[in-house]
Amino acid sequence: MIDKNQFRINGGTWTDAYWYDSLAGGQGFALYTSSGQSNGAAGTTRIATFNNTGTNTWLDFNFTGTRKSSLGADNQGQVIVDSSSNNGLVVRINGTANHYLGNGALLTYGY
Repeated sequence: MIDKNQFRINGGTWTDAYWYDSLAGGQGFALYTSSGQSNGAAGTTRIATFNNTGTNTWLDFNFTGTRKSSLGADNQGQVIVDSSSNNGLVVRINGTANHYLGNGALLTYGY
């Protein structure tokens, strides 16, 4: 099932805003912007903005009802990765895991 939400400005053409695709292999929740042009600088193109007046903002990743990891930022601008995995943070390049950060160690393969 696809639940699509659209908008238009000043009577213009209808544009996809966001949709939820629950079909097998679907995108899940997807956001769209028709003016997604960026000069490459952070903050110049916003697809989603998370505003908070507290000390931290989190995106949680849950599997079968259990939080497995979170991506967040604090009000000082520090980006935080919180994981229940021993690997912690895995960086993949072309599908190959090259860097692991977990349990106080940074492991880099091939260098």
